Amino acid sequence: MPRRIRMTIKRAVRGLLILFIILFTFSACRSRQNSFDIHTFRSGQGWGYDIMAGGKVYIHQPYMPVIQGEVPFSSEKAAEKTGQLMIKKLKHHRVPSVTREELERIIKN
Repeated sequence: MPRRIRMTIKRAVRGLLILFIILFTFSACRSRQNSFDIHTFRSGQGWGYDIMAGGKVYIHQPYMPVIQGEVPFSSEKAAEKTGQLMIKKLKHHRVPSVTREELERIIKN
């Protein structure tokens, strides 16, 4: 095989390898950014939650948001549902906050 063709093939292989590495790195970073976990925990006489991102605490919420004072969630289920709502907002690039109406709907169900 002529030297010129071998050099062209080597360049093409290197280019594809570099492209693969870039795409793999981008994909890995992107999936890590959208990977959140919820951990509920006891908080005083009730429950709170942590939202974890990349193995680290991203949001620590020991009390119900939008409620005056330090009032924990009355049930683990309510804390977890609120955390799930926060993750949904984060994944849609929205501010992870809860309105009073959203919190009341979660507590009622």
